Amino acid sequence: MWNPFNKPINLISSGENYLHPSFETVVEVVKEDRLSVKLRQVVRGLLLSLVLLVPVFFLPFTVPGDVLDLNKQAIIYGMVLLSAVLWLVMIVRQGGVRLKISGLEWGILAYLGASLLAAIFSEQVFHSFISGNGFMITASLAIFSFLLLNFFEKREINRLINFFAVGSFLAVLSGVLSLFGIPVFKWISILSYKSFSFSSQFNTVGSVNNLGALAVLLFVLIATRYFNASKSDNYSNSGTTSNFGWFMPAVCVGGAVVSAVLLLIINWGVFYGVLGVGMA
Repeated sequence: MWNPFNKPINLISSGENYLHPSFETVVEVVKEDRLSVKLRQVVRGLLLSLVLLVPVFFLPFTVPGDVLDLNKQAIIYGMVLLSAVLWLVMIVRQGGVRLKISGLEWGILAYLGASLLAAIFSEQVFHSFISGNGFMITASLAIFSFLLLNFFEKREINRLINFFAVGSFLAVLSGVLSLFGIPVFKWISILSYKSFSFSSQFNTVGSVNNLGALAVLLFVLIATRYFNASKSDNYSNSGTTSNFGWFMPAVCVGGAVVSAVLLLIINWGVFYGVLGVGMA
């Protein structure tokens, strides 16, 4: 365990005390000062913002070039790097590392190592590192998942799902409106001071099939959430609905409707099959 300050490390494993074999006693809790608490709140805000923005985010400044992959990579790199730097500042102030151990880290590290080896031995090494599905984005997503694990509790999963559902709903809604000929992306021309025309199939996640896959995921998340809510009283105590009032129920209803409309428009049996498996 890395501890550059030679102080006890606070390890949290599924809500229980963790006794590392190299220690003789249970490691003690590292107390957070006021600045560390503020930094933790900032990091949490950055991570929630990233969950919200990834499905819908793009900028018009790279038009007529790549307006999706490049911009999404940039926001992932920037916000993950900033979050990691702020976490390092917290580590310095606390004099130790606060980790939550779930067991998923080993799988993530194994996949990251395999991606690194694949990139190194690729015929196009540079492209394998910086492409949209290259090692850099894989490493960023691995760090992102590790940050989520250490800055959010299990009971806050509903909050993460809510933020992702809002971003996905906006992405699917804008894509469906564009398919019906409504110029929802006209603002790109206004912001860039240039006249651009976009195909009716343009959306914030790539191809129409990509949008359909997002719609399937959104529909499954919404349906699963409400099926679980009807079976468990814990959902009402999670703070999900009280924090958002009418907003999240409206998003869920709208998300289910626009997802169903999009799947009917695409009318591809694979999506119906995946939807059926997800709802089972």
